[in-house]
Amino acid sequence: MPTLTIGSDRATAVISPKHGGSVLRFDVDGRPALRPAAGSLDPRQLACFPLVPYCNRIAGGRFEHGGTVVELSPNIEGEPHPLHGHGWLERWHVERADAAGAEITLTYPAGSWPWRYRATQRFSVEGARLDIALDLTNLSDRPMPAGIGLHPYFERPARISVNLDGRWIGPSTIPTRWEEHSGFRSVDTDSIVTDGTYTGWDGKAVIDANGRRIVLTADTRLLHVFSPPGMGFFCLEPVTAAPDALNHPDRGLTEIAPSESMSIGMSISVEN
Repeated sequence: MPTLTIGSDRATAVISPKHGGSVLRFDVDGRPALRPAAGSLDPRQLACFPLVPYCNRIAGGRFEHGGTVVELSPNIEGEPHPLHGHGWLERWHVERADAAGAEITLTYPAGSWPWRYRATQRFSVEGARLDIALDLTNLSDRPMPAGIGLHPYFERPARISVNLDGRWIGPSTIPTRWEEHSGFRSVDTDSIVTDGTYTGWDGKAVIDANGRRIVLTADTRLLHVFSPPGMGFFCLEPVTAAPDALNHPDRGLTEIAPSESMSIGMSISVEN
């Protein structure tokens, strides 16, 4: 399946339905605004991918919902817990594509995840802005637990400014408690080492890098920040749920009734 290229007079986005319905690159004025995909197109080497039908990790791959015990196997090498759902690892179907936008879908027939669902992504580029909308529809006959998000990668060096009020933390990648956190005020990403979900987000993050400003906006109240030490990237991920929300509904778990949907939107724009 070929890639899809959409764009404007200033910006171009390349999308690969085959590789998890992911963005391979987003360039503005000939320069990357997201870290471009590289290498063998391992999912973790892409520019942005969808998180669906759950965000981040499920501890031990086990949870209970509506009297049903669900057990999931790890889904990517090196991770002991199932991570980020199905969407980023599956081939998506192209519903519509033209020069300015595209719509792709993934239909999951139910399996170890015992709910059938359809996920839809809609992409558009206008001026120096990329818009992504992600929808999740429950196609099964009983309520489905869910958490969705988007996972963009940005290049270092950079400084970020984000308003927050707290974070879920723990001794490993599965949080155990919430604590207050005042956010980031023009903080160098090289000084941030974290893989955690932050609360109280106002839906805007500002990234200053290489003489220009990248602005991320989204309609979620949670932001997952992944900033590993010694790497050339960092991630600011708008999400509806924190890790292991399927075992802790107070971490943002959503329940979708049969035939109902949940949605989020994200925009990434560049200011010189």
